[in-house]
Amino acid sequence: EVEPEILRELGLAIEDAYVCWPADCEPLNADVIAQGIGSQAADLIPAVEVLPAVGSTNDWLREQLREGEEPDDERQWQVVTAECQLAGKGRLGRHWRTPVGGSLALSVALNLSRPADSLGGLSLVVGLAVLEALDHDGALQLGLKWPNDIQAGSSKLGGILIEMLHSDSAGTRLIIGIGLNYRLPLQVQAGIDKDVTDLHEVGLQQSRSEILAAILERLQDFVAEFERAGFTR
Repeated sequence: EVEPEILRELGLAIEDAYVCWPADCEPLNADVIAQGIGSQAADLIPAVEVLPAVGSTNDWLREQLREGEEPDDERQWQVVTAECQLAGKGRLGRHWRTPVGGSLALSVALNLSRPADSLGGLSLVVGLAVLEALDHDGALQLGLKWPNDIQAGSSKLGGILIEMLHSDSAGTRLIIGIGLNYRLPLQVQAGIDKDVTDLHEVGLQQSRSEILAAILERLQDFVAEFERAGFTR
């Protein structure tokens, strides 16, 4: 059972003992995501799991892997997203809640044919993939801040969290987590101790499902190039 205060913090209204979805929130749609990724990315991603709520998408995906939910083809990616996170994860173990429809949370489990000591720069590669998906014509003037922040000007727009699961001479199993502010209520922004912004505020009008599809498509290209050539060429 979730306390009413937490439900309200998540942007959910309580009316006549019913929990109501925010009127201005378009739910994530697995079909729209699947239709939006290119054929090459679709070969890697047989499905995208869409959850109503989760503690952390990275933690949820790790638990599935611990329970043996591995794909038949080790080249395939396992992808999960959620309407809201109750204990989203950031750098240095920071936790936060994100309201329903207010953020875009995405985690991808994949294998790379590189040992862990050759993965330097991967978070920047992921960040560049996200920037290109969001801002392919440069109109939004987005950027990266070392080591894992996605910025719009001086304000934080999102972040990247990469967690290693296993590594040996044959390669590395890891989870890439991507979190973006999509439409944060003012009261949520006021409770954050740094300058933040969201995709609506910087002028991006696409739905979260469309943005997720674009990120997955570009991520496939960037990760493939990183696996082939590393971070420096």
